[in-house]
Amino acid sequence: MTDTIRAAEAASERAEALEAAEDIEGAIQAMSEAIELAPEKAVYRALRGRLFALEEKWNAASRDFDSALALKPNRPTWLYGRGRAKAHLDDLDGALADFERCIALEPDAADAWAYIGDIHRFRRDWEPAISAYERARELEPNERAELEDLILDMKEQIWRRDNGQLDPNPPQPARYSPPCHDPEYIRMRDELHEIQQGRRDAVVPYQRKRLQSDDPES
Repeated sequence: MTDTIRAAEAASERAEALEAAEDIEGAIQAMSEAIELAPEKAVYRALRGRLFALEEKWNAASRDFDSALALKPNRPTWLYGRGRAKAHLDDLDGALADFERCIALEPDAADAWAYIGDIHRFRRDWEPAISAYERARELEPNERAELEDLILDMKEQIWRRDNGQLDPNPPQPARYSPPCHDPEYIRMRDELHEIQQGRRDAVVPYQRKRLQSDDPES
């Protein structure tokens, strides 16, 4: 291992420590240093993309996942991360494409299934929305209980549509708004509770490890 690679790894570890200390800006700076030292390491770009997403800097997050996937395509968690950024940027076709590639590679990716369902629901494509939500619930029944009400509501909408009781051209929201059941927000809420209970060590590494698991060389 060269000195440059060791320095890049040290910068990445420093970014993890800064994130644990809730210094996301500092973590982004440290991860940027790792990328500068080892630009060939796609995982560093994916990890910085995740940090940008935590700051809701969606354009920056999308660009980092773009560059990571350009170096190493077909990484499901990276595709999910980019899809989530695109959804927040209102690029729903691009988001769906990434989520669908994600589940093609990792069929048990419940987070991606939930987002697919939500985008279809926004578009009033109720049948594929129901199918996607049901798959998410099948994979994570305890974490996805809130989807049941949405499924029942869409089934009612289908019945009303089929019986001529719906406006064929209803007003559409001007912009897609990611769901309150966005799994990342739910996870961050739960992680905050863990931190408040003094269990910080069990929290921060979760998605970082998922992103790294997509890159066996990381």
